[in-house]
Amino acid sequence: MARKHNVAVTGIGHSRILRRPDVPLGKLAVEAAETAIADAGLKISDIDGVICTPSVPFDMDVAPRDGHHFVSADLMITALGLRPRWGLNHQRMVAQSMIEAVHALEAGVCDYALVVRALHNPAGSYGHTSTQGAKGTGQFRLPYGQFYPGTWGQMWHRYRDRYNSGSREQMASFVIRSREHGLLNPDSYWAQYKPEPLTMEKYLAGATVASPLTLFDCDIPIQGAAAFVLTRDDRAQDGPNAPAYVLGVSNPPVPLPTDLDVYGLDEEEQLGARTAEVLWADAGLGPADVDVANLYDGFSFIAMVWLEAMGFCGRGEAFEFVQGERTSLTGKLPLNTGGGNLGAGRMHGVAHLMDSIRQVSRRAGAAQVADADVALAVVGPQKSGGAVLFGAQRPD
Repeated sequence: MARKHNVAVTGIGHSRILRRPDVPLGKLAVEAAETAIADAGLKISDIDGVICTPSVPFDMDVAPRDGHHFVSADLMITALGLRPRWGLNHQRMVAQSMIEAVHALEAGVCDYALVVRALHNPAGSYGHTSTQGAKGTGQFRLPYGQFYPGTWGQMWHRYRDRYNSGSREQMASFVIRSREHGLLNPDSYWAQYKPEPLTMEKYLAGATVASPLTLFDCDIPIQGAAAFVLTRDDRAQDGPNAPAYVLGVSNPPVPLPTDLDVYGLDEEEQLGARTAEVLWADAGLGPADVDVANLYDGFSFIAMVWLEAMGFCGRGEAFEFVQGERTSLTGKLPLNTGGGNLGAGRMHGVAHLMDSIRQVSRRAGAAQVADADVALAVVGPQKSGGAVLFGAQRPD
């Protein structure tokens, strides 16, 4: 049975984007938060709820420090001089943090919630680790280089064998279009530093990371922060921007189908379908109602699994679905119109949420989709993904 949510996003803010940690992460987080609060037409003192996602992406040679390698709610409260009634640190993805803020507002424990996600990019090679031992299930993976790119590469191979679809030429359509959309996003790394389209030739010539994944199938790690201000819909009309109303959310608890900490294609498909089931039931809507979809793409293949899991196409049909103009800004289902991780940079789903909010608020600029009244943001791979459905109109 559908629920009627009474929460909207009224302010958004994005920090500068950097390739390396040249500016402390805490400073970037404050920058994003102050921008979001001002964007909502509020004062800092109005914020009485705050939630952060203080996860560290990789093992490092030094002990992680708040404000340098991650940003916690504690740091934001101190840095902004807040006196909140509610605060939380959430260790999963930013969509889950936003969902917690929705629940807090609906429960009445705060009136204005600030959601912050800051992501650190350590110096050195991507994914570098200082780990010298492999324990538990890691002993069967880590000595052989079986990290996340390898896992998703294997799943892509499995998909090819099962569905007789999924060539790199087919994937190129999605990745090239993600870059195209990302170049229209002012908060995109590519738009700011390397504003050039990705060609088919360049994509196909990309260095192999974990076959069939190549360099351009992996998001580019960056340093930056983003913030969102949420409030109940009875206050949302007071701000300077059109609100982005929350129509539905999904963050189902997922069982562990295996003893391993990485899953196979079967498990990811099942978990993605469960996220979709909960979302559509919560919103009382379905895939046909969505005008814009921003689907997580830390690795390109993740988005293909989400396309099918969310019901936009059938199993084994995702690669064919993204061909031609269907997913362009004027297509039947504009896809990753903010560029996603691939077209904007590795911010763990910030681009997906930010663009979905902008679309229904009519603030997406050059990437605006005409009559975008319902926008979906799915953040994270299937085993840890959360989904938020936004609307231009208050739910009935």
